[in-house]
Amino acid sequence: MQRQEPGATEFAEDFRTELESFSQGQSDNEATLQLLQSWAVTNNLTRNAISELLKILKTHSCFKNFPSDTRTLLHTPTTTPTTAIGSGQFVYIGIKLGLLSGISSTEKLFPDCFNLQFNIDGIPLFRSSNIQLWPILGNVIGTPRIFPVAIFSGDQKPVDLDVFLGEFIQELIELEAVGLDINGRNIKVKTRALVCDAPARSFICSIKNHSGYYGCGKCEVKGKYVENRVVF
Repeated sequence: MQRQEPGATEFAEDFRTELESFSQGQSDNEATLQLLQSWAVTNNLTRNAISELLKILKTHSCFKNFPSDTRTLLHTPTTTPTTAIGSGQFVYIGIKLGLLSGISSTEKLFPDCFNLQFNIDGIPLFRSSNIQLWPILGNVIGTPRIFPVAIFSGDQKPVDLDVFLGEFIQELIELEAVGLDINGRNIKVKTRALVCDAPARSFICSIKNHSGYYGCGKCEVKGKYVENRVVF
């Protein structure tokens, strides 16, 4: 006795049920991936640890479509747009992005105002080369978290301070004027300090070095050379 094939209506209903089940599974997977992304960033996990977890999950059939590598999960860009400053390269990341990173872990701890301090300084990378980094680093006072705002890399200091500091100053002015909206709350942003050593301070302020005759950043007194040093 031959087996009867299901009718067209019955076949269409079965296909619709399978499609809905597949769509629901895809939606659940996307939601799970978003949770994994947030969890990985919030807990500051290493790339190797996240990749190992993904490989374990992919051994189960319900997670077979998950990515195998951390960079795919977190949508890590393969290239970073940079701006040329002299012979070096500059990338601006942003103050807002630094403040919003890891937001889910501190959502209930937000104060009414972010009191910020920033550090600018040069960092030599190699003994055999002049290549150096000049990062702009931000910190919310009272917390240990430090975030990069901008980074310059070159064989000398940034030769154009308008480009190096322009976006940073513009964004900071805007944030101090309108604040930062997070989950329906408007949080004020205030700058409390710019932390630099003496050479970096003179460079950022475009004044004479601290060892120069007019090296005082607060007056116009000319220094005197006494006992192998400039004094005021």
